[in-house]
Amino acid sequence: MPNYTMFENESFLIRTRSKKTFEEKQAKKKNSTQRVMATMLRRFDNFCRNYPTWNGKGMDDVIDELVNLKKIKDEEQFKQVIYEDVLNPYLAHLSKEGIMRRTQTMYFSAINTYLHHRGITLNEKENRDELDFGRQLEDELYALTMDDIQKIFSVIPPKKKAFYYSLLSTRCRPAELFQVRKNDIDFSLKRAKIKISSKTTKTSKSRTVFLTKEASGYLSARLKQIDDDELVFTDNPKTKNVVTKEGILFGNWLDSIGLDEKYESNRRRKITMYSFRSYFSGVCADTHREAYAHRMIGHGGYLPQYDRWNDQKKLEYYIKVEPDLTVNNEERIKAKQEQIDTEKSELKEKEFKIEELENNDQLKNEAISNLADQLTKLSKEVSLLKKHAKNSKKKLI
Repeated sequence: MPNYTMFENESFLIRTRSKKTFEEKQAKKKNSTQRVMATMLRRFDNFCRNYPTWNGKGMDDVIDELVNLKKIKDEEQFKQVIYEDVLNPYLAHLSKEGIMRRTQTMYFSAINTYLHHRGITLNEKENRDELDFGRQLEDELYALTMDDIQKIFSVIPPKKKAFYYSLLSTRCRPAELFQVRKNDIDFSLKRAKIKISSKTTKTSKSRTVFLTKEASGYLSARLKQIDDDELVFTDNPKTKNVVTKEGILFGNWLDSIGLDEKYESNRRRKITMYSFRSYFSGVCADTHREAYAHRMIGHGGYLPQYDRWNDQKKLEYYIKVEPDLTVNNEERIKAKQEQIDTEKSELKEKEFKIEELENNDQLKNEAISNLADQLTKLSKEVSLLKKHAKNSKKKLI
């Protein structure tokens, strides 16, 4: 019988899976995905180094030990070690640090991905049975209002207004908007259109978004100052740093107007830059139903036909929600009046078409009636001709 162990040790085709090979594999993924994975694994590494009985050993030391134990322990013994001696103590540590259940599952998913790469595959059912995730406390989510938005925008510095008006009117994530360049913006339609690149979106899928007239007004001055290939909303190409800094500034502006409430469960702010996406989603759901709202904020799996709509149809739907995305009261009234005028024009066009159809029906009915009269007349003439022909035949006889 062949010695496969010897073959595995000697074959040049078999490459030992290590942290290095994992990082090489991760390097093919988006930068944001790489950063999240690295952050989560770094946290587990810190836990390992500070665990009382592990003598400063890091994550890779622990996983190397698990790989060895998997070879020499039976299934039940190994399960005891990995769940009770490694993973559950880590989840308990996360709970003590105030990390909620939903976030704990994300941290575990990162570790599980790395374990799988290193040759340790955990059973999903056993994960559900054996892992002790912390309780998930659910706060009632804060619903941003237009009054809140008006207060916030009143304290935003003039140089920042273009970004925040665009953030509100496009349902973009801050990182997506900070990567928009001048040549991504198109003014050929009734509203300015921005093409969000697949390279910058969370879902790796490009999409089209629109700006309200109000947002375009704040953006025009900036666009005149920059070249086509320049970033619109920042001069710094390091998006992560820009988003972090902007989040701190935004928090300071909220504090200055008393909008500083935090959720009880995780002490996070009730209002963040991402709250504008939720507000946009609510407006779209109220106007066009929930599936459209999800599709408009870039969620996959909803309203797939939206991708087949042309820009004109997408814009028609967008204009219907524009008044509720307009901050200035006077501008909102103008947007609403424009919407009413458009709806009136559409209604008149429909009435005209209906009238045309009714007229056509009337013409059809008259034509049918005339044909019926002609058929009756022809029928009578044929009867008279037949009668005349019969009488003529009798006379000849």
